[in-house]
Amino acid sequence: PRHSEASLIAATVGDQAFYAPMLSVGALVEARHGGGQRWYPGKVAVVNDDGTYAIHYDDGDKEQKVKPELVRELATYAEGDKIECRHSGGKRYFPGRIAAAHGD
Repeated sequence: PRHSEASLIAATVGDQAFYAPMLSVGALVEARHGGGQRWYPGKVAVVNDDGTYAIHYDDGDKEQKVKPELVRELATYAEGDKIECRHSGGKRYFPGRIAAAHGD
């Protein structure tokens, strides 16, 4: 999807600069807690004036100034959406369709 300049924030990974979509308060995300390598689920609690995010993680941890390059929005799906997925953790992706959406 296209984004207006106002909805983008500048971010860097190493010496590579790019623009990332600005996330909203309440967005479901994964973030790299403490800048580590693993991604953890959470929610955007605050969009800070400097472009960082306050993240409240699902396990109860909180961070106040997470850089945008360490946050990615989780996709949301509804019944009937077409998807591709890996069956039983295999390497190949197969076409499918969401049959039911569960709250968990």
